[in-house]
Amino acid sequence: MEVPIAAMTFAHPVNVMSLASWQPKSKRSHISPATTAHRNLQTRLAHHHHATPASLPMAICNTVDKVINRFIDLPEQRPTVDPRRVLSGNFAPVDELPPTSCHVIRGSIPSCLAGGVYIRNGPNPQHRLPRRTHHLFDGSKVADVPILSLQKPSVMHDFAITERYAIFPESQLIVNPMDMVMRGSSLVGLDRTMVPRIGVLPRYAKDESDMRWFKVPVFNMLHTTNAWEEADGEEIVLVAPNNLSIEHMLGNMELMRARVDMVRINLCTGDVSCTALSPESLEFGVIHQGYVGRKNRYGYFGVSGPLPKIKGIRKLDFDLVGSGDCTVGRRDFGLGCFAGEPFFVPDNIDGYGNEDSGYVVCYTHEEDTGQSWFVVMDAKSPELDIVAEVQLPSRIPYGFHGLFVKQAELLAQQ
Repeated sequence: MEVPIAAMTFAHPVNVMSLASWQPKSKRSHISPATTAHRNLQTRLAHHHHATPASLPMAICNTVDKVINRFIDLPEQRPTVDPRRVLSGNFAPVDELPPTSCHVIRGSIPSCLAGGVYIRNGPNPQHRLPRRTHHLFDGSKVADVPILSLQKPSVMHDFAITERYAIFPESQLIVNPMDMVMRGSSLVGLDRTMVPRIGVLPRYAKDESDMRWFKVPVFNMLHTTNAWEEADGEEIVLVAPNNLSIEHMLGNMELMRARVDMVRINLCTGDVSCTALSPESLEFGVIHQGYVGRKNRYGYFGVSGPLPKIKGIRKLDFDLVGSGDCTVGRRDFGLGCFAGEPFFVPDNIDGYGNEDSGYVVCYTHEEDTGQSWFVVMDAKSPELDIVAEVQLPSRIPYGFHGLFVKQAELLAQQ
């Protein structure tokens, strides 16, 4: 059996689709999946040959940027930002590939995936400025509501939503531009004296005047998995990986360890509790997107392989909180085989009790052979059984977040 596959420079989709800000019309309710877990995919891709004439402010910014870059870019670059090291192996970029037929070497593609597109982003740029350092987290972000009540400028990579609230993390990762300019150190550093906090803001707030902060000691969150309200809105429940060794995030990511925790915040009393859901080091958690902002039961997480590589998938049952280990499904890819963040695609069954009826998909890469695959796993099975495996015509660089768009959702955009 053959299926059409295409690989793009920055995003690698199954089938043909440009990477753009995407949101299904049918999902544009007050809880929209496109506004939360995968908003990082709404990336603006700009190539040099598509550049428009620069304005005067842009020209000034570019000039200042070049001066700063030359000032901090020493002849012997730190290994963690040296492009020759960071963009090596399967982190290196690949060329674009035209639509190409690929072989399904195992099983068959489920009907709910047929005609859809799988998009996954990654830190593998084709175009870089000369002498520019590069870190896997390089990128840009747009802020809609400025948050000024932070203890210090803090790194906020992700946030969660509930029916009525948006939840933001304040971690021990801080931004210190003066240290970068005066000492040549990293722009982002660690402040061990800070107590991490979680900020709760009404979703439709126009400023941060109604924001409340809750201290959560030793809870450094980079990614969220889901959040919801309980007790008639008096309590917020947040599920997210807690980076226990956040000091390694910018230097030695392979030493990082993340534990999935469930945090409960009582908005009336201010009480906060934190409970571990698994003893393993897990990151990049995803859920059924129909449950974003609502109480859900299952999450699918990548096993540190070490980070940012993923060596397997774990399925957690949040209803087992307090048991010490909520793992109810597991799949390991094998020695030397790694993946990025998985994504859950529901089948065509709707209704109560079918939250995990569907498939977990991801790209895998075997380092010994350089071969990459598109893998489809049965989300209900305890072993996350592989139901389909597609051999890809090009290696797929390691990346971060992903999104699967069904055929019906694609057609709805036309």
